[in-house]
Order: sequence, then structure tokens, then C-alpha cells
Amino acid sequence: GAMFVYIQSSSEEILRCADGMVYNMALHDISHIYYIKKLKKPFLLVHGGFQGRMAPIPEIVEFSKKWKPKLIIAPDIYRDQTSTTSLTEQFVQVCGNLIKRSAGVIQGGLGDFEEVLRLYDRWGFKWVAIPSDNHVILGLIDFIKEQGWKIHILGARWGGEIIHNGVDSIDIVADDFSRLRGLIAWKKFIIPTECKIKK
Repeated sequence: GAMFVYIQSSSEEILRCADGMVYNMALHDISHIYYIKKLKKPFLLVHGGFQGRMAPIPEIVEFSKKWKPKLIIAPDIYRDQTSTTSLTEQFVQVCGNLIKRSAGVIQGGLGDFEEVLRLYDRWGFKWVAIPSDNHVILGLIDFIKEQGWKIHILGARWGGEIIHNGVDSIDIVADDFSRLRGLIAWKKFIIPTECKIKK
């Protein structure tokens, strides 16, 4: 299937072209949920850790049960797999059925990568999320895909590395159409006509 694109943007014109939107618990308040519902878009839930204000795990779970995001990014700490694994385990203990639409994040490198995948598999994850600057792990997308995982790229930049058949979804911040040029050219068969003229 085609790659699903979640966009965070201040432009409604851009959001109308997105497959889905982003709700970041550090940046958005509840009015953003009503906006997402108004535009009738599925959304990705991000906990806000990257902004240094991670929502507490019970809050992430409660919010997800109430508002039903299409995909939830499990708690993680940027470039720290040990802390990420520990937070992810705490999340798994309380998330119940939400595990099916949550992504465990791969923040480490080659050293612990297979062990992390085995853990995430044992905990019941179907999705893994890879930060767009974790180039070592991005280079292993084919291998991860062969193991049966669905793959989300966090904070995508429009490099060739994400235009990859193995990627199921990405999220990107874009406040103007120039940021989306590569995407629009590549996804032209999905994006509605009024979004294409901006090329």
C-alpha cells in the first residue's frame, strides 16, 4: 500500500492534503483535537518528549482511549535506547489493547537493535518507529520489513532515505508547500489535484 503521511502544519490548505494530522501533547491543546475532528483526519499521537515535555504515561493512555489516534508513539528518549526501553515497558504495562496501534521506538544502533526488536515483539507491538536521523537503522528497513514489522519514520525530512517501499507511514512538519515538493511529486497519484498545483 501507499505510504501514509501525517503532517503537522499551521496551514489548513496543507492539512487538507495530508492523509492524517499530528497531535503533539507538548505543543497542542484540546482545541487541536476538535480541529482534527473538524477536518475528519486520522491522527498520530506524539508524547512531546522531543520538545522536552513528555506527557506522563497514564495521561498518554487515557488520552488515547478517549480520542482514538490511528497510531501512538510509545514513550522514548532521543538517542537513548536504555531509557526508551524502560519507558516503553512502563507504557506496555498499562496500555492494554492500545498496543496494537502503538509503535515502539528504535533509538539505539546496531548493537542492541535485534534485542530491542525481540522485546517489542514479545510485548505485542506490530509497529516500530525510527527517527529520521537514525541512518544506521534506516539502512535496515528491508530487514525489519522481512520480520513482519510495520514501520513509521519520526520527524521525516525529504531525503531519499524515506521514499522507500518498506515505510508504512511518516510524520513531517511543513508550513509551506516547498517542504512538500518531493512528497507531492512522489505521491501525486494520491494527493488531490488542488494540492498539486503548488509544485
